[in-house]
Amino acid sequence: LPVSILLCAPAATPGGAAWDAKKLVGTYRLVERVAAGGGQHKTPPEVLGSMTFSKTRRTVIMKWMSDDGEPVSIAQITDYTLSGGKYCESVEYGVQSNLGGPGVSYDTASTSPACTAAISDATGFSFEVPVEGLRIQVNRDKMTVTTKRWIDRWERVK
Repeated sequence: LPVSILLCAPAATPGGAAWDAKKLVGTYRLVERVAAGGGQHKTPPEVLGSMTFSKTRRTVIMKWMSDDGEPVSIAQITDYTLSGGKYCESVEYGVQSNLGGPGVSYDTASTSPACTAAISDATGFSFEVPVEGLRIQVNRDKMTVTTKRWIDRWERVK
């Protein structure tokens, strides 16, 4: 279910030679989740996540407990491009359990990619993931993913 973005991108110009898809490639692990507004703080094993960017594919697997104690999980495989100041993504497969409603639901495969602006500055770059309602900001070996409900901090696996 799409949600609103809380984080606004810093003033910068789209594109930028300093940051490109090559700097995004890698596997990241979720190290911290903070509820919006500075609320509840969770770390593994309360929240678990792995996100991998290859040259053309993003894969994410996550698990946590909802406020009412039910397990929530997502798994998604997408194809993406990051070039020319744009992040474009199309869903190949997605499944979620107890996210936005009880039970399991599946994402419909995209027929064409959706694109958003990618913004870079001296410290890194950021982009909104189309359809998912989240913003990813990458700074060297760290990634911050912001949604309406929480801020997730990820670190590159060495």
